[in-house]
Amino acid sequence: MNKFISGKKILAFLLALVFAVTALASCAAGGPNDSTQQSGSESSSSSSSLLYNDIAPIKPDASLNAELSKPQVNKPASNKAESIVTKLEDGGIEVMAKANASLAPLTLTTGTTTSYTIKSFYNVSLTGITNFVNTLKTKTGVTFTPTLITNTSGISGKQIVIGSFASLASMSGAPTFKSWTGGAAWASGNTIYICVAEAGLLDSTLKSFANKIQKSGNNYVVAADLKLAYDKCAVSEYIPSFSTSGTDKGLYSAGGGNYQKTYKGVTAAEVTAYCTKLLKSGFSLHQKNMINSNAFYLYVSGDTIVHINHFAKLDQFSIVYGPKTYLPAKSPITGYTKKATPTITQLALGETGTSMVLQLEDGSFVLIDGGLGGSTDTYTKDSTNLMNFLTSNAPNGEKPRLTWIVTHIHTDHRQLMQKLLPNIKDKIVLELVAWNMPDFSTLSAYTPNWKESNPAKNYVESMNLVNTALKNSFPNAPIYTFHTGEKLYLPGCEVEFLATQEDYYLNNFEWINDTSAAFRITMQGKTVMVFGDCTANVNSKIMTAAFGSYIKSDIMQITHHGVGGGTLATFKAVDPDICLWSLNEDKFTSDERATGSTSKNPENVWLRADSGSDGQRARQHYHHSDTTTITIPSMSVKVTTVYTDR
Repeated sequence: MNKFISGKKILAFLLALVFAVTALASCAAGGPNDSTQQSGSESSSSSSSLLYNDIAPIKPDASLNAELSKPQVNKPASNKAESIVTKLEDGGIEVMAKANASLAPLTLTTGTTTSYTIKSFYNVSLTGITNFVNTLKTKTGVTFTPTLITNTSGISGKQIVIGSFASLASMSGAPTFKSWTGGAAWASGNTIYICVAEAGLLDSTLKSFANKIQKSGNNYVVAADLKLAYDKCAVSEYIPSFSTSGTDKGLYSAGGGNYQKTYKGVTAAEVTAYCTKLLKSGFSLHQKNMINSNAFYLYVSGDTIVHINHFAKLDQFSIVYGPKTYLPAKSPITGYTKKATPTITQLALGETGTSMVLQLEDGSFVLIDGGLGGSTDTYTKDSTNLMNFLTSNAPNGEKPRLTWIVTHIHTDHRQLMQKLLPNIKDKIVLELVAWNMPDFSTLSAYTPNWKESNPAKNYVESMNLVNTALKNSFPNAPIYTFHTGEKLYLPGCEVEFLATQEDYYLNNFEWINDTSAAFRITMQGKTVMVFGDCTANVNSKIMTAAFGSYIKSDIMQITHHGVGGGTLATFKAVDPDICLWSLNEDKFTSDERATGSTSKNPENVWLRADSGSDGQRARQHYHHSDTTTITIPSMSVKVTTVYTDR
């Protein structure tokens, strides 16, 4: 570690020296050219996609020296100016043009009155807009009343106009929106425009604009040459434009600092052209996966990842970009010491939940979810059962090494581990946490058909609880945000991710189970299909439609505890020999949803039939009133009664 730090210091010194020499040479030659001297100049580049432009990203001044010392790989020289801007430390605001002192500021309020009106393309009852009105009232003492508009024909004069990039991009003075822009604000004449990439960013963007309002005597004013961009994606690498004849479906705040641009009608040739463009821009291909005619790519450059998925069968193409966190291995892991026979175990639980443990050949473990741990009694017993399993099976008495994969944020899947982490920080080695969670702060913008009593925004607190437990107990554990098509390689094990919430958001989430991930595990040629709580919507619209028979597996974790979420087509495609039901014996034998005795669950009728003309056959079924361990690759099964009082 000390040698590595010393190397970094030497590298920093050399870069600084190079920059200093370059600067002196530039001064001797008469200084930089106009394109690098004008700090707020707009890029003249254009693209068929509004939000993807061939420009270098905006940088704070502090990183300018390091940036200019980098090789400019296929970056237009005229765009270097975009790196030289003023960064204000108030929530990601980038100043796109310097203040012009000769222009008189715009007066929003005079005393207790205003001549400005607010016009909005968005529903004026949205939280972001009502919060904005309240903020203006608190700050200026004046009440603004927003009104809904549907076109730009009436926009002129003293108005604050709120809309999307699409609705306001053609207005006078609009900046060139970038792929990572969450929102923007600018003034043109007396008119102020505020726009966002998606409705979920209204609150943060409007707050950032409100921060720019200043008091001048008894009035409140804003700069007449206001031009701001709200940057929500903390990446610093060049992201090339994507050109397509297809349809732009908008920008999605995908969670974990990632943003997703989605299109319909994209051709395979356009995908190939964009992959080539990424390589020419300095990105390297880290993983590629082809499933039927669907293509998935993971590119990386510096601190930035770009993930591409092309669901050809769904006519859906997405570019996900964001900060590089953990990168999975490029290929299967070899060279490890074999310490254990691989197994997959469904742990006994005292209440509804999912808790599965893989033991890998190197003796390490993979925990999938973990269970609920709701009451004090069940938490104590289920957490003890989990820790006893890990410690008793860890080879040579070593401290258990654990990878934790979380399918989604529901309490019956993550809460037990969330509560347990502070108590085991000295008892296990948490090697990796893997998930794909949405941005819960903006999720309500994609839930017009929400059926859950718990609002989507309430899951912000759930995510905070998990992150706090991890930060306080395992601050150095890497967190891997996986994407569909990627493969997580572990010793003797491959985890292939086949569905995430990123694939589904265009359909609008109906409840939190629509955000569940699905993946398939392969160990020594045997496969385990894990659905978490994937809904029938996810299974029918993504899994079956895109992958079909590719998801055939030896073992299947029945989605959503076997009480709804599966489809007949999906279960037929998996066609498992062994079925793991994450529910207790009573529900397995008597709950009509699990038994399939209602017309709503024909997939369970098919799955549990020992024979039939439609592919039915005898299968092995196990519930979680007992602990069930399956040895790989023999597929021998051991059932252990853990709780005699249940």
